[in-house]
Formats: sequence, structure tokens, C-alpha cells
Amino acid sequence: MINESSNLAEFKKYIEDITGVTFQDYEELWSWSIHNSDKFWEQLLDYFQIIYHKKYEKIKEGEKLSEIKWFPGMTLNYSEHIFRHFNSTKTALLYQAENEMLSAVTWEEMRKKTAAIQSYFKKEGIKIGDRICAILPNIPEASYSFFATNGLGAIWSSCSPDFGKLAVEERFGMIEPTLLIAVPTYQYGGKVYDKRENIREICSNIPSIKKIVWISKQDFNLEKDEIFLHEILKNNQEEELTFEPLPFDHPLYILFSSGTTGQPKAIIHRQGGILLEHLKYLVLHNEVKKEDKYFWFTNTGWMMWNFIQSTFAIGAIPILYNGSPTFPDEKTLWKLAEQAEINHFGTSPAYLTSMAKTNIKPGFQFNLSKLKTISSTGSPISIENFQFIENSFPSTIPVISMSGGTDVCTAFVGGCSLKPINHGHIQARCLGAAIFSFDEKGNMLINKEGELVITKPMPSMPLGFWNDPGNNRYIKSYFNRFQNIWCHGDWLTVTKNGEIIISGRSDATLNRYGIRIGTAEIYRALGTIQAITDSLIIHVKISQSESKLILFVCLTEKYSLDENLEQLIKQVIKTNYSPRHVPDEIYRLNEIPYTLSGKKIELPVKKLYEGENNHLLVSKESLRNPKAWEELLQTYDLWKIKREIKN
Repeated sequence: MINESSNLAEFKKYIEDITGVTFQDYEELWSWSIHNSDKFWEQLLDYFQIIYHKKYEKIKEGEKLSEIKWFPGMTLNYSEHIFRHFNSTKTALLYQAENEMLSAVTWEEMRKKTAAIQSYFKKEGIKIGDRICAILPNIPEASYSFFATNGLGAIWSSCSPDFGKLAVEERFGMIEPTLLIAVPTYQYGGKVYDKRENIREICSNIPSIKKIVWISKQDFNLEKDEIFLHEILKNNQEEELTFEPLPFDHPLYILFSSGTTGQPKAIIHRQGGILLEHLKYLVLHNEVKKEDKYFWFTNTGWMMWNFIQSTFAIGAIPILYNGSPTFPDEKTLWKLAEQAEINHFGTSPAYLTSMAKTNIKPGFQFNLSKLKTISSTGSPISIENFQFIENSFPSTIPVISMSGGTDVCTAFVGGCSLKPINHGHIQARCLGAAIFSFDEKGNMLINKEGELVITKPMPSMPLGFWNDPGNNRYIKSYFNRFQNIWCHGDWLTVTKNGEIIISGRSDATLNRYGIRIGTAEIYRALGTIQAITDSLIIHVKISQSESKLILFVCLTEKYSLDENLEQLIKQVIKTNYSPRHVPDEIYRLNEIPYTLSGKKIELPVKKLYEGENNHLLVSKESLRNPKAWEELLQTYDLWKIKREIKN
């Protein structure tokens, strides 16, 4: 649905008035934004009325994408922009937990609590560049603590409390935090988990942590160098919130990669780059307006938690949800959407697929008349996901499929109100993002699958990785494939009209008899089979002359993996995609193993079946469901025995 009165249309006119150039369509505007990259990012400073305390000397310096410095000389503060819409009586955020009703937090309450936390940090000697870490669910106090941290110029990093002990130690141990903020218990799926012993062990193993701040409604016996947040709030009620002017490239927070194939990457994000990029995407590509209510189901260990914090800077109202999306049933988030009058609903393809296999039709069962958009990320959104939404609402709801990564904490490709929505396609490359599809020789491809590359710098590209001398690991991660060009590791097709198809990770591509297909396409086909709840497919090279396509499926309770279902699976893949990509072997699992950030671990499973040492492939602590990896190892052992007998 093309919207000529949208935020994006307004921005298009703004740029036309400034440049004197008329853009016939979005693609011309996008082309201008990448060919005039410096001018584009500079104009965003004015368009979003960025508050800076010292003007920049130039827009950027440096030639290599891995070394670009943005707006040198400028000073600003991310958190100052969070509070620029302060209105003492108005609602700042809405919050709901599994065991709590929906509640509102005013700007006055948020400011007071943020100021009290910041005052405590100052008294503890926290200074610019110190790291403050958190093990917290998606609660308002996590936001307050983050804003207090940045206001001082310290650096934030967070994990969800369901992360395993070793996963947290591996991540936070790298960056040596001074202080840890944590919850003693958390609830998920109706069950309460006590984390006190676990968290105290983590702190004893990370010597840099001098203090634990516990966020708890109930008191318990504290140990040395521990304090309750409610004591901090009580003792610092009259404090003022301050914002330290910081360089544009000053670290805002550190996000971590999944860590399934080695030590997680500690990705340093720039405060100015994140501010500018998030305002750009939320306003121009997600069409968020002041006082809109913005929801995304996330936890504090996923980049989308960081992303939704930036909605405050627009004057929008984030809705924070703490708990399982399907407890006590699949209606939970849709009930929240009705009660909170959500305007923008963010989720994942996996959630939409699971909803499609129930009888729920949210738009007919709940009053969702305030809903303006439904967004999805985490993996490619299928045609069936689009169809589920189309069939579940009485009127058209724009579906915004977006794709990016923790690496840039944003989307490269996403929504566009000036282009139609076609099922199975992402509408457009985002403004300022010079996204192309390259073949292995670096030639640009149109209407053909290739590597997703970025040829121009973006301010939200990382400052680098923590403790990475000479940027060696950073360069190896993104710039080894093509000279001075970011290679992201996704398969991408750019159509003639600028639409995008993401077809999976390029390091897990199914290349059979010279014909490549992305795993996402197989998953989409399997998603049409009612019996299948989840799947994972790998292409295993066993020898120079032999390779196998091995498929793992999870089934609903009433189905078994019999000959009829196997034939149906093979027929669906053969009919929809390619007879060359019909699996040679199919195995049933109870669960597919996922990383803590919700990614299927395709590459480690592929390497396992190609004979690599399973102890080196994946850390159980980096998995959301480590028992699934154990089950997969057992399946592999049986597969190996069967092959030995056969040979």
C-alpha cells in the first residue's frame, strides 16, 4: 500500500527542496542517498534536530570502511535525546509481565528513577568508559539503568537471565565491567527461576565486578558489596539527571554475537551512529510517529531490545513485555496489543508460523483497530506468514519484513511506504545503505542470488570489537572476502525494481550439483506442512564423490515420521523448489537447537556431520535450548554407526 502522506514521503520532499532534485520514485531517492552518502547523513542531523554541544569539523575521515570516523569534533549524548520529549504527566512507557497487569510509567517517574540510579553510579566512582553490565529481563528498570549509564558516558551491556552461567562469564569477562545489575529471580512460562547463586558465582569469576545491584520486590540476605535498587531509589530521590557531552563515536553499548562457532564477538556500537540510524529506520522505514505505541517481543540479550529503546527519542511509547509470548496461551500478545492499543507490533517469522498453525485470527478476535504495522525480523518472512496476516485481519495491515543484524544493530533492508508490498519480498534497501548482490568475483547481480555486500560506510557499523588489537578480528569477520567492502554472510537477491529476497546464510547454503538454494527456501516449503513445527537442513560433504542433504524435523504430537510423511516432505520440496534439493535422509528431533539470539545453528551441525570435533563446534552456554544439541549429538552418533555398518 503506497502512502503519499507518510513520514518517508515528507522526507523525500524535504530532500527535494534542499537539493533541487526531483525523485520520481523511492529507488531514485535511495540511489541519491548512497551516491551522496556524506550529504545524506549530514542532512539527517538537521532533519531529526540532533542536539549537539560541539559542532563537527567534517562529516567523516578515513578511507577504509573498517576505519571510518564519523563527525569528528562533535559532542552529543544519546540519553539526552531519550528525555527531550519529557512531559511530567504523560506516559513514557507501558509494561506488562506474565504475573503482572499492564501498567503505565510516566516521564516524571522514569526521569526520577534514572537520575537516582545515575547518582548512585557517580557515588560508586563510575566514570567515562567504564562498563556497566546487566542480567535483566525486559523490565523498565533495565531501560532506566541503560539511560543512566550512557548519561555518564559509561558503556552498557546486557544479557537475559535465561543465559547460562558460562555464556555470561564468557561475554562479560571479556569487557571487565565495574558493576553488575541483576534480578535474583525471573518468571518465564509460568515457572520461577532463582538466579542468585548463579549470579554470585559469575561475579566471583569476574574480578572487575565490585558491586551487585539487585532489582527485587522482596528483600533477602545480602552479601558484601551488594545493594537493593529500592534502597538506591529511596536514598537518591532529589537528584538531577545529567548528560555528559561525548564524541559521536563514543561507545554506547556492547552487543555480542551468538558465539556458536567460537568466542562471541564483543561488538562496540557508537552512540551517535546508533541514534542517527535508529531514528532513520524507525521514522522513515517503520513509519513511527510521536506518541505511537511501539511493541517488539524481545529480551535484553537481543539487539531488538536496544533498538526499541530508541523509540523514546521519537516521543513514541514503547511497550515492554516480560515473559513467554505463548503463556498461558497463544492469545497473550494479541490481548496485550488490544489492551495497550499498540500501533506497531514487532515479532519473528517463527512466531507468525506458530500462530498460523493454530485457529487464531487476531484481527477478528480482538479489537486491533489501532494497529498500523506488523514488523518481523530474525529470519526471512515467508509468503505463508504474509498470508496468515492477510487472512487474520478484516482490513489490510502493512507487513514490514526487515533484515540486518547485531553487527549494525539495525536493518539494511526493510519497509518502504512508497512501494507496494509483495508477498515473500522485502520492500526496499534502506536509505543510506549501499546494499548489493555480488557473485564470487565481485560482479554486481540483478535478479540473481549472491552475497549481501555493503559498499559505502554507515554510522552504525561497529567501532570495532572489544579487545581486538589492530581490528584484526573485525576485518576478518566482514572485510576479508572483498577489498574495502562489507560482506555480511547472507544470500541476497535484488530484483529489477529494487525489492529484496534474503534466502539464508551464505555459509550454510545448499549447493547441490552446482545449483545453490538458501536454507530459508526449504524452511518456507516445509512450513506449509501441517505436521511440521520446525526444521533444519544441512548439506554434508562426506567425501570428494559423496554428499548428502540431511533434514531434521520437529513434529506435532499426533504425527510420526512414517513413509507417507517422508514422501510428502520430498514431494513438497521437489514441487516448490528443486528435485536436486530433496533430502537424502530425514530425522525427527524434539527440538531444533537455537542460539540465545534465536538463530538456528546450521553451520555447527553441518561441521559436526562432516567430522569436526563436536566439543569445539558449539558452547552449550551459547544455546537457548542445550538439550536440543545433546539430542542432535545422539542422532549423529546413530547416523555414524549406521554408516560404518553400511560401509
